[in-house]
Order: sequence, then structure tokens, then C-alpha cells
Amino acid sequence: RIRPPHEKSVDTRFDNSSQFSAARPYSKKSNSQVGLDAAFCLRRNTWWRIHGEADISFQVIILRQRYVDVWAGGLDGEQIMPRVQLPAVTPKRRAWNKGRLVGQKRPLLPKQVWAIRARLELAGNLCDLALFNVAIDSKLRGCDLVALKVNDLIRDDTVRERVSVVQSKTNKPVQFELAENTRETVTNWISSPEMIGCQFMFPSRFHDRPHISTRQYGRLVRDWVVSIGLEPSGYGTHSMRRTKVAEIYRKTGNLRAVQLLLGHTKVDSTVRYLGVELEDALSISERIDI
Repeated sequence: RIRPPHEKSVDTRFDNSSQFSAARPYSKKSNSQVGLDAAFCLRRNTWWRIHGEADISFQVIILRQRYVDVWAGGLDGEQIMPRVQLPAVTPKRRAWNKGRLVGQKRPLLPKQVWAIRARLELAGNLCDLALFNVAIDSKLRGCDLVALKVNDLIRDDTVRERVSVVQSKTNKPVQFELAENTRETVTNWISSPEMIGCQFMFPSRFHDRPHISTRQYGRLVRDWVVSIGLEPSGYGTHSMRRTKVAEIYRKTGNLRAVQLLLGHTKVDSTVRYLGVELEDALSISERIDI
């Protein structure tokens, strides 16, 4: 706010100042005096007294342009702050998204799921096989999947067919089913010596961590994808969550069922999540021949 000439200034620090005591029109002021007024006003963060009958809009122009002249070029051309060309700074750490495909991750196809499953079975990796099968069937987010406890899946020494888990993101329960093949792999993993005395389904190798982290889960998904010759930048932990529901929607077209399985509050979220509109448009376009 610029104070009009007829209002008396509340700040009396400039009343007896020799620099600002002369009340004269702006036309009689030199460029140095005007630039000094603007610079002093901006530096002190005080109201700027309008001298004489100067136009208010013209004073705003001075505040916007004379500020640069005073602190960069000096008063009447004299140099105050030297302009030094700084060298280009090269970041020490590479950008996390450089060379990567960002955005939604693609779901796995059924043949890709069976290829990864066969490789894990041949390798005899019970933990990774159980984690992979549970991730496909549960359709949980990575943070909820790694935090699954033994009591969530096991009751009376048998694996449950249907499980209910409270989501950490929405604090709402979501139900999922475990297929027969998944229940068998979970039983084999629970019976292994590595799971003796463990509270969580997928314990960590470090003693200070109760279960594996989401970063470790992401690294495992990357290894699974690379093992069958896929590009790892196009797949992630959300690919495991989207795999089964994408196949369900492709075969049935039931959005409400997919919404319940994913635990979404709104159908709009499910539509954006699956890219339904684009898939429907492409399928319609494929059926029409001209």
C-alpha cells in the first residue's frame, strides 16, 4: 500500500531526516534520489512517503524497476553489486526418474505370471514363491502385503480361504481369497525352518526389522520381471496389485466387483486405476471395420 499525499505518515522516522525532508515534486528529483528512495523503502520494509504531487501509479513503476537498478546496476550507472557468472553446478546424485518410465505400471499377463511362478518353483525359493502368489491373490498394496502376520492367514493350522485385512491407507477392511495353489505354497513356507518363531509372514533378515520393507519387495518384483525378459521400468509393486483385477475386468466387465476387491471408496478411482475408458475405446475401435 502506498500512502497518498494528503495522509500523514504514521512512521515519523523520516520527518527529520535530511535525505527525505524536501517535499518537492518528482519531476525535480534526480534519478539517484528516486532510486535511493525506492531502495531505502524496500530495505527498511517501511511505508514510502510520496513527495509532492507525484502520481501513485508512477511510484509503483519506480518500486518495480528502480529496485533492480539500485541493487544490480547502482545509482546513475555506478556499480554496487558485481555481476559474476557462476559456474554450472552438476548434481552429485542422479535424478531418480532419469531414463525411467513414470506413471501407472502395467499388469502382468497370465502367461507371464505362470512363467515367474515356474521359475520360482524350479529354484526352490519358498519365501519368494509364497510372496508372489499371495501378492497376486490378495491384491494388496505393498505396505499392507509385507506387514501380513501369520495369524492373518493361518487359523487352526490351516490356511484360510478368505482373509480380511485393514488397509493402512484408508483404515477400512478389505477381503480377498486365496487360491488352492497359493494356500499350498503358504503351507510349505510356514512349515519351513526359517519361519520358526516368526510373527510376520515375510520376516526380514535384519533383527531390528520385523518384516521385509517395501523397498526390498520392490527389488524382488524387479528381479522377477527381469528373469522372464521384461523391461523392469514398466513394472512395479502395483503391477502385482493390478494383475488379477485387470484380468477380472477383461473377462467380466464388472467394475463394482473390481472396486470391492481393491477396496476403493469411489468407482471413479477404479476407472482411473484400470484405465477402463481407454481400453473400452480401443476394443470398440477394433471391432469396427471400415
